[in-house]
Amino acid sequence: MKKATSIAVFTAATMMPWTLAVVPAQAHERSALTSPGGYATPESGPAPTADHPGPHHWMYTDDDNSGGRVDFWPQGDIVTISDMQDDGAAVEVTVRNETKDPDKREYRETFQGYGWSKTFRASMGQPWNLAEGHCFRFRIRLIKNGQVVDKSKDIAQWRNYNNTTKECPGVE
Repeated sequence: MKKATSIAVFTAATMMPWTLAVVPAQAHERSALTSPGGYATPESGPAPTADHPGPHHWMYTDDDNSGGRVDFWPQGDIVTISDMQDDGAAVEVTVRNETKDPDKREYRETFQGYGWSKTFRASMGQPWNLAEGHCFRFRIRLIKNGQVVDKSKDIAQWRNYNNTTKECPGVE
């Protein structure tokens, strides 16, 4: 039975490349998280950090008990949005290319599902394939009942270099 299930899952993923990966989120203290480990699917257990090579950037929403998190791995342009609390709020992430003139919004994604995450990758095509070497502005915030949750917004700028962690000073 398990073999048939595995084959069916593989076939569905092969036929539907637009399918999004959904994995449970792990709640961590902001200062304690230093690697992408701790993500798992119900079938597989913890994902090894080798699944996401290279630099890793992350930030949480700025509310009093961080309800959302965004992770960015430049290698593969992997962006994971995580809902960290059962608070009825959705996590919204906007990615803007700050190197373009004028700045260009690449995409905005919203996800709600306490304890789970949604992942986007360059291999999914546009708009998730981010330009190499460009500076991207990530904004994360919580949305509840169609309104932005007060003081939940956080912003960071990260450069999309595959093998180097580099911020974007002076890029506005």
